[in-house]
Amino acid sequence: MAVGADDEEGRKALLGPHRRQLGQLPGGGAAHRPGDALLGDPEQGDAVRCSDYAAEQLKAIGVRAAGRGEAVPDVETLLDVVVAPLMYRILFRPSDLSAAYAGHLVAAALGRTTPPPIT
Repeated sequence: MAVGADDEEGRKALLGPHRRQLGQLPGGGAAHRPGDALLGDPEQGDAVRCSDYAAEQLKAIGVRAAGRGEAVPDVETLLDVVVAPLMYRILFRPSDLSAAYAGHLVAAALGRTTPPPIT
């Protein structure tokens, strides 16, 4: 079944029994509707706010690190190399998420190593 960006019933059908579980997640915004964010929420409000918030937090962390004389990757690199893989694991493979994995992603973003292969 093809699901259009404005097809609420299609999104509900595609997410099926998981929709209720996703709605029970703590927090706000896109955390309540990750399936909608992935399928293309026509208003994009929550997903955009979440993305903007993450980027602002990364910028603030970067400013502090630069103030200490540390190397700081650009925000897009951090989103692609750290945030995106973490979000994927949170949504689809939470059992594979660990502090060691997150640390490895940060090291990769800083150019200290390569990211782990997806297994």
